[in-house]
Amino acid sequence: MKFEINIVFNWQRYLLLNLLLLIVSLGCSTPDTTSWEGINEEGAFLIFRRQSMIGEETFSVTSTHESIIVKSLQGENERGRITGVQAELRLNSDLSPNYYVNQRIANGDTTNIFKMEVNDSLVSVWEKHFDRVTTAKPSLFFPVHSNIPAAMEMMLYHYYFKQKKVINIPTLPRGEISITHTGQDVVSIKGKPITLDRYVVEGINWGGRTIWLDENKQLIALVNLQDSSYY
Repeated sequence: MKFEINIVFNWQRYLLLNLLLLIVSLGCSTPDTTSWEGINEEGAFLIFRRQSMIGEETFSVTSTHESIIVKSLQGENERGRITGVQAELRLNSDLSPNYYVNQRIANGDTTNIFKMEVNDSLVSVWEKHFDRVTTAKPSLFFPVHSNIPAAMEMMLYHYYFKQKKVINIPTLPRGEISITHTGQDVVSIKGKPITLDRYVVEGINWGGRTIWLDENKQLIALVNLQDSSYY
């Protein structure tokens, strides 16, 4: 069973020309992030530009006592024929990443956009148009690229806040992210007022992005300040 969470913001404050907005529409229920074991959830991020819905990203989160698997599709899956961008992220039970792949699928062809794989003490990264790079695995890191799917970005924030007092987190293949709390906003979710924490995130894309998280650090909405397509 699925339901949509209807969210009402004061968009005049955030929806500027060409800003890109994603709102989560969760299936079943928000995962219990105090324990990641035994999760089997589905949901979608609705994508808006200039207050018009232009698409959605569907995702699933499943877990065992040892691992968490997040799958995402930005596009269509018609009777098994997939077009768009498909991604998969595998995490350990402590939310540390051990595998990530992001692929564009069109007309039966698959293009690898980004891939990361951990093997013992090493981590390998493949980027489109670049050779594989293998380095020593950092003690703290997360795979991030400029068009990271919202479902994977959702897990990035869970990982970040699990580290408690960490200010910045290194990202692969390069850079780091910082998250700054800038206030709170009251929104209407299914007709009930809910207080969300607002943060500014630097290091994912040029210009940064604003995100809203609930009390469980679940990603509810984000605004991408970069004037580009989301995919």
